[in-house]
Amino acid sequence: MKKKSGLKYLKREWKVMESHLQSFLKKEEQDDLHQFRIHVKRIIAFLLLLDQVNHHSKLAKLFRPVNKVFKKAGQLRIGISCVS
Repeated sequence: MKKKSGLKYLKREWKVMESHLQSFLKKEEQDDLHQFRIHVKRIIAFLLLLDQVNHHSKLAKLFRPVNKVFKKAGQLRIGISCVS
């Protein structure tokens, strides 16, 4: 994968992830939270793949703050499903 297309993919996934998070914060629909978590997983997988290809890269470590939000969203999702 070329650098330009990889960056384009990452930006697109980030934008979609961000929009689902904003939508969840406004509407509190569980599907938006689910979609947010799916896109975070895609970004994590992509960054881990890049880390494997570039042996000196530490991209996945830079993504840790978003990964923490991902885990909190999972806890929130479990809480919502128990209440519903």
